[in-house]
Amino acid sequence: MPRPPAPPPRRWANRDVARVLDRHGRRWLWRLVAAVLLVSAPGVGWQLAQNECLRLGYAASALREQGERLEEEARRLRARREELRSLESIEGWAARNGLVRPSPEQVVVVGEQAEQADMMALNAVGRGRRSEADATRVTRGD
Repeated sequence: MPRPPAPPPRRWANRDVARVLDRHGRRWLWRLVAAVLLVSAPGVGWQLAQNECLRLGYAASALREQGERLEEEARRLRARREELRSLESIEGWAARNGLVRPSPEQVVVVGEQAEQADMMALNAVGRGRRSEADATRVTRGD
């Protein structure tokens, strides 16, 4: 088998061209990057502050709307509570559930108004409206 022909001799080498360092160009590039960063830093900071203000504005608006919804719900609940506390509502509920009005002898007052009821019962005994046994039964809650 015949041998391939030998390559022609090189007349130049690329190694020196590829390794040439341009210190002036590098320094200029780094200065340009630093200048761009220095010039753009205040704008970036301002934009971050604007984004934070916008986020806080949205959060405050959402909280304000939530507060208004809660106030409206509280107003509706207060109205409903007063409606349920009304005597007509209680009497209507009692009639629907088959309850009857108790006689005055069956009524026993308990709690904060018990002292007032005791005094009224004792005053009634003193004026002759009730017997001593009735007054004792009211004060004891029997």
